[in-house]
Amino acid sequence: MATRVEDDRSLVLAGLHRIVLSGEDREAVLEDILSSTDNQNRATLSFMLYGCLRHWHYIEPRLCEFIKGKPLPLDLNILLVFFLFQAFVMDSVPVYAARAEMIKRIPRKFKGLKGVLDGVFQNFLRKYPVLPEFPILPVWWKKALEKQAGGEFVNHLLSRWNKTPEVYVFSKPSASDEFSFEKLGQMDKADRAQRIEMGDLICDPASYLAAYLLKPAHGEKIMDLCAAPGNKSVALLQICPTIHLTSVEIQESRAKILEKRLKGRASVVMADALEVLSQAQEGSVDAILLDAPCSAWGTALLHPEYLLHKEENQGESRIQKELLRKAYRALRNGGRLIYSVCTFCEAETVELGQNFLNEFGGFLVNRNLTCPAPLQWHPSGPGYLLLPHEEGSTIFWYMSLTKQLTGGVE
Repeated sequence: MATRVEDDRSLVLAGLHRIVLSGEDREAVLEDILSSTDNQNRATLSFMLYGCLRHWHYIEPRLCEFIKGKPLPLDLNILLVFFLFQAFVMDSVPVYAARAEMIKRIPRKFKGLKGVLDGVFQNFLRKYPVLPEFPILPVWWKKALEKQAGGEFVNHLLSRWNKTPEVYVFSKPSASDEFSFEKLGQMDKADRAQRIEMGDLICDPASYLAAYLLKPAHGEKIMDLCAAPGNKSVALLQICPTIHLTSVEIQESRAKILEKRLKGRASVVMADALEVLSQAQEGSVDAILLDAPCSAWGTALLHPEYLLHKEENQGESRIQKELLRKAYRALRNGGRLIYSVCTFCEAETVELGQNFLNEFGGFLVNRNLTCPAPLQWHPSGPGYLLLPHEEGSTIFWYMSLTKQLTGGVE
């Protein structure tokens, strides 16, 4: 049994190094970890990896309080966060055992810092004996959101966030212009499976809203770019089952999930969205849903680990702009485009949208959109910023465009 535990720790520690030091995608890392072990330990491995990441912004910045002189190397901070998290939350791992295991795992080149790490570990637990129930978000994130939404909203958001996340179920609409959902407190696996089998969609309201804003119509040729895990594709088909939908996903594992969810109702293409748009016949697509790769700042309420490498825009805006350019080429005249991102980073929303329109033109900006109740948004540059006022949606930014040679504002 000891060997099994040690193997699990090694897998998770290696995964943390890949995510924190190299900036690799946490889902891809977890998938690699889970494929390296048996099903019996999947839940524990996921809990350890995600738990460390979710509480990183609380534990890691406080380590420097117990160190005189130069900060510790980042890989030693990873070691401390990992074993402090175990000491806090894993009843099966006594504090003394976590401490001893941490010391044993100090890399040879850092053995001279054994006493320092031991002191930091013990002093941290003395000063902070209880881990906060909910993860702490970094200061820069709060300031960035305050700039766009105001301090009062941010305080309200954080006060209501410290609750169990709601479950949202979207049933098949009787008309394409309907938008309604059922909010549930809890849902077990059996209930979830039954609702999905009935054709219902369980997802964040922000995801469904992107599909709703596109207004898919009978017989239209529609592309859903960067489509996995498939909520928006399913929503498009739920709103209008008679569209000709192409769902694009670059990662093989996620494309397989997409195929399973869509059950042959759409064409799933495993490829780079830029390549798919480049190969599409010019003016051949009626509508495009572009939920672009982004910094994911808006998902931090549920996944604060996304913010580990996202304090600044890291080239997402360049990719987003290129996707918009190629989408314009593929759209027919009068074709529609919804650009959405789960972030409020201005470089990927207001600035990108306005700069793109100024440079490229050829789009009518749809500003007469109405946010369906009970969701709330407010105008933000050429788009709208969805904020989770009372409904626990992800923070999203949407821009609705219609291809038109003269451009302008509707």
